[in-house]
Amino acid sequence: MVARAHESRQLGSALGVAILVAILAESSGGGAGAVAAFESGWAFIIGAAAAAGVVLLAVGPVRIGSAGEAPSAATPMPAPPLASLAALELSAAAASATPPQQS
Repeated sequence: MVARAHESRQLGSALGVAILVAILAESSGGGAGAVAAFESGWAFIIGAAAAAGVVLLAVGPVRIGSAGEAPSAATPMPAPPLASLAALELSAAAASATPPQQS
C-alpha cells in the first residue's frame, strides 16, 4: 500500500515537472514571451493543486489499521537480514580466531 502511494507521488511529480518544462520551453526568445510562459506555468501549477485538492476531498479520510492497534514500545523490531548476517559472520570469525602464541 505504501509502495503504491510512493509510486503515484513520484509519477505525479515527474509528470508535473515535465508539463511545466514543456510550458516554459514554449518561449525560447525571452522577454515578454518568457513572462507569458511563466504565467502559464503558474496557472498550470495552481490548476494541478486545485485538482489534487478536489480528488483528496472526494477520497475522504483514510484509516490505516484500527484504533486499538497501537504499536508497543516494548516490542523489539526485527533486525534487517544483512545486519544479522554480518553479525553471524563476525561471531564465526571471532570463534575461529586463535589467540597469539607466546614464546
